[in-house]
Amino acid sequence: MKTSKYSLLLIGLLLLFSISAPFFQSEPYHIALVNNFFAVGMLFLCLGAFLFIMEQGFFNGISYAFKRFRKNTKKGKYVSQFDDLDETKEIYEEYNVKRSYSITKPLLLVGGGSFLLSLVVSFLFFT
Repeated sequence: MKTSKYSLLLIGLLLLFSISAPFFQSEPYHIALVNNFFAVGMLFLCLGAFLFIMEQGFFNGISYAFKRFRKNTKKGKYVSQFDDLDETKEIYEEYNVKRSYSITKPLLLVGGGSFLLSLVVSFLFFT
């Protein structure tokens, strides 16, 4: 249910921006409309792809390596006594943690759909 609510919200924002923004641009309306659909679709697609990468735990290995390096140096051990960075969990417990975001799938679907729609419409208009 949450996925469809987010999808409808994103589609509404996409349509509102893409239809109203060409009125304030100097290009012809249909060219500006296709450009706006493409730009907003790519923004949603990139944000969704970034969240998907975060969900899969790609950056967990990098943070694990930095925490391990910090705990293995003299200065790192000394500094870690005074800050709360290492009060979370042991570094090996955080390595396998995967996060889940409920807006990832709607961002990917709406962004991909807008991207494909802009490609199809631009092909139809300009060929």
